[in-house]
Amino acid sequence: MARNDIFLVSVNKTPPRAASLIEEVLAQLQPRTNITHVANSASLETLETIIRAVAKPPGILICSSQWSIDEQKQANNVAQSIVPGIELINIPPGLDVREGGKGIVKFLVNAIQDFVERA
Repeated sequence: MARNDIFLVSVNKTPPRAASLIEEVLAQLQPRTNITHVANSASLETLETIIRAVAKPPGILICSSQWSIDEQKQANNVAQSIVPGIELINIPPGLDVREGGKGIVKFLVNAIQDFVERA
């Protein structure tokens, strides 16, 4: 992959939902970004193994709104211990309940655009 490609790992208890939402987000961000969703961890216990198994370290970790703030912090700590400098995007807990998938997609598009502009 090219130097500016970014791998993304998600942490979501419902992998098909993660894949669907992130696919929609990335479609909205193309062709401005070159981000590939390479894996999802359905639990905090498997996150370290998944991050270490990715061929190229991920540049972004997205934690779903299903996780509590403390669980998101745990996921962030695991990711940062393996990939210092990884971009951490925590979807606010409960956002899916309040705004549904469209709210999550909007939040993620904005967060990833901000990251890409800073990078």
